[in-house]
Amino acid sequence: MTLPVSNVTDFDRMHIPFRAVASDIVSGKAVVIGKGDLALAMRASMAVPGAFAPAKIDGRLLVDGGITNNMPINVVRDMGADIVIAVDISTPYLPADRIKNLFNITAQLTSIMTRGNADAQIATLTDRDVLISPDLGDITSGDFKRAGEAVPIGRNAAEAQRDHLVKLSLPQAEYNTHLAARSARPDNAPPIVHFIRIENHSKVADGMIRDRLHIKEGQPLDRAQLEADIGNIYGLELFQNVRYVVVEEKGQTGVVVSAEERAWGPNYLQFGLALSSDSRGENTFNLGMAYHRTAINSLGGSCVAHCSSAPNR
Repeated sequence: MTLPVSNVTDFDRMHIPFRAVASDIVSGKAVVIGKGDLALAMRASMAVPGAFAPAKIDGRLLVDGGITNNMPINVVRDMGADIVIAVDISTPYLPADRIKNLFNITAQLTSIMTRGNADAQIATLTDRDVLISPDLGDITSGDFKRAGEAVPIGRNAAEAQRDHLVKLSLPQAEYNTHLAARSARPDNAPPIVHFIRIENHSKVADGMIRDRLHIKEGQPLDRAQLEADIGNIYGLELFQNVRYVVVEEKGQTGVVVSAEERAWGPNYLQFGLALSSDSRGENTFNLGMAYHRTAINSLGGSCVAHCSSAPNR
């Protein structure tokens, strides 16, 4: 989705100026991202701890911005906004009768972190600003399958603020002038690939990665094929992260594929236990162990050694 603006590294030059908010998992501070790779910035801002690996940007490990600033009103004020339209979709606290297991406790702790900093930001709103708070009931931030239910609720909440919002509108002629003054929307046509570069942070050969990419230089970028190739490379189980970015260098468009080896391994021990019995009263158990060594050479070779014992009764 961000491919049309892959060559825009200053987020102020977007059709609509943009900021992504993430959290530094080391310092615990909010990080506002206003330049760089838009896709990576978005990836960092939604990296929920425990569900997604942190994104590394400028030497920092970044995770979901909701932990430190779930409603970044101060960020848009710093961008120059004199009137803020804020939408609060923070998940409400669970009642006591629903806090019965580890998952609900975790959800409640998350709500405490995000709700607290959101309330602090809401407190900074003035009479000129507009706050929209959809009543989502039991629809939480993780209920992706219920998005269809949430949309009309959000629309109704916005309609309830119509009297306030209409004061911010422009006559059609002035609005057309405003649109003409903004930067043009990017062309959605796929770029022509002039070069391919591998940034390989592992012990395997660059060629092993390159051979699995079906990108053709001089041809339009086939995004679906590239993403399938990235998935195949990641499926080798040698890398922690595999990603790509489209760059502009010296008037040419290129695809840079980055592969980062796993922070764990390459030695793995596996243990197994099997129990069985039959109608004659005979019982059998089997103990097994396997040693798996990955990336034993630059071609990504691996070896596995097994041993087992199966005494009866």
